[in-house]
Amino acid sequence: METAGKCAALAVAGALAAMLVRRDSAAFASLVGIAALAAMGVLALELMRPVMAFAESLRERAGLSRGLVAPVVKTMAIGFLSETGGSICEDAGEKTMAGALKLSCGIAAFYVLLPLMQSVLDLMEGLL
Repeated sequence: METAGKCAALAVAGALAAMLVRRDSAAFASLVGIAALAAMGVLALELMRPVMAFAESLRERAGLSRGLVAPVVKTMAIGFLSETGGSICEDAGEKTMAGALKLSCGIAAFYVLLPLMQSVLDLMEGLL
């Protein structure tokens, strides 16, 4: 909860600062927004440590190999990057670039899930 509050405060402060300097320099306003985003990212990454430790604990208890869990984690990271990067591109007025980023991230997510999908297919073949 504390981290969410800090992120909200950073977002509001970053948005207000960007709004104040936008008249003088649109490029600087974008940089202010990206700096606030980076600070929020650092805060959010701190929360990922316990989440990843919990996921690792679940993986061990379920007896799953890392090869089955890693694609899911990678896909989540790709999704976060796609949304964040796409929003930055859209804010910069590059809607086409945002669309291309989201498309390429979607393809990358599918690619990293291939080993997991292969494992599911192998399991299904074994059951038939």
